[in-house]
Amino acid sequence: MYHSSKGLAEDGDTVGALQGLQRVIEADEGGGEWAFKALKQVIKLRIAQNDPTDALLRDFGRFLACCGKQAVSRAAAERKTLSLLDGLATAAGAGADSARSSLLEALYTAARAHPSLQQGHDRLRFGVGTRLAELLLVRREWSQLASLTAELKSRLERASDASGGPISETERARRGPQLLEVYSIEIRAATGLGDVRTLKRLHSQGLAAARCAAAAHPRVLAVLRECGGKMHLRERRWDAAATDFFEAFRLYDGAGSQRRLDCLRYLSLATMLGQRGIDPLQEQGARAFRDDPSVRPMTLLAEAWQQGDVGAFGRVMREHPDLMADDLIAMHADELGRLLRLTRLEDLASRRARLRLGGPGGAAGVLGITSAEAEALAARLLEEGRVRGRLIRDGSDWSSLVMDVDDDGAVNALLLSQWGRELSRAGRAAFATGAASAGFAFAGGG
Repeated sequence: MYHSSKGLAEDGDTVGALQGLQRVIEADEGGGEWAFKALKQVIKLRIAQNDPTDALLRDFGRFLACCGKQAVSRAAAERKTLSLLDGLATAAGAGADSARSSLLEALYTAARAHPSLQQGHDRLRFGVGTRLAELLLVRREWSQLASLTAELKSRLERASDASGGPISETERARRGPQLLEVYSIEIRAATGLGDVRTLKRLHSQGLAAARCAAAAHPRVLAVLRECGGKMHLRERRWDAAATDFFEAFRLYDGAGSQRRLDCLRYLSLATMLGQRGIDPLQEQGARAFRDDPSVRPMTLLAEAWQQGDVGAFGRVMREHPDLMADDLIAMHADELGRLLRLTRLEDLASRRARLRLGGPGGAAGVLGITSAEAEALAARLLEEGRVRGRLIRDGSDWSSLVMDVDDDGAVNALLLSQWGRELSRAGRAAFATGAASAGFAFAGGG
């Protein structure tokens, strides 16, 4: 009867399928395995035909009651309940539709409160709790989310089990990855709120928990690494940020998460800010994503950066406004542009004894900036010791950057400077080639 009813459902006969499944449920009066299976199909059919919420919740309550029966193992109850809820969440598009979102919340709440799940179903209750937390995160209901994550952590941090006895080593090992999962939700909430202080605390606690967790899910570890990368960017620790974003990309990729593409863009951003001289989007493992629509603008930006092409860099930024739609990229876009112009100005200064900054044919025109901005960049070059010289103002009121060499030694100094830069470029190219054969340059980073 059960299998024939499923066949009717697959053929589109919803009414006949519901009638057949109802007979299966009535025949299994004790709420055993067959009633459990049949109720799962009934709930799926009710969702598909948009049945009233009351009828759906009634059948879901009967389904949960079967979880407490001896005929249904705890493993089966956990697996089938969570798969049912995940299927409904996917079909509903949680967070996109208020009615469906409210239905999901009602189902999660009913599962957490059902008497059959209060004893011996900690894993199932935790799974339902984290799914409710994810829903609240999407809906940005911060107060409810904070209360829920505090409750989940409190249960995980208890020193005793449900019966009051000490927890076993097996239970302790299970709690580690679960605690990490809660931290990952809290980290995303703190990120959404822009709470940097809380973010730092959670990141530190999460890393400590990760060291103790034997088998944490890659997606959870990826959240920690992504959080670390963003924190390092705020602190201008470019190399540390690149390392964390690479690890986040690798972990998200292993988990099959689309967040890998975001972390790949951030990895490219951190690499340019750190002026490491390589393009991670050219490396093995990332090359397959270079032309993905969400990564392509950053690919073009990195190419312009590598070529020192200020004009192309500006065009990419103008033609791809989606780059600036990403808050993290927008936050560092100005700094990225300044660094590129600074490097280009250094290159121009290295080729002559006197570099005019403003006026016709001046560096400002080449860089597409004002004379005042060119002067500020030249002053930064001098301050950082990247060039030796001084700023002077000539008779036409335009400033010039004069290299610190005498007339007789000017030619030799410039030749040596150009020779050194060519060697440096060749060295970076050789390093990038070697890195490409070994994988990402950040793979061994700490």
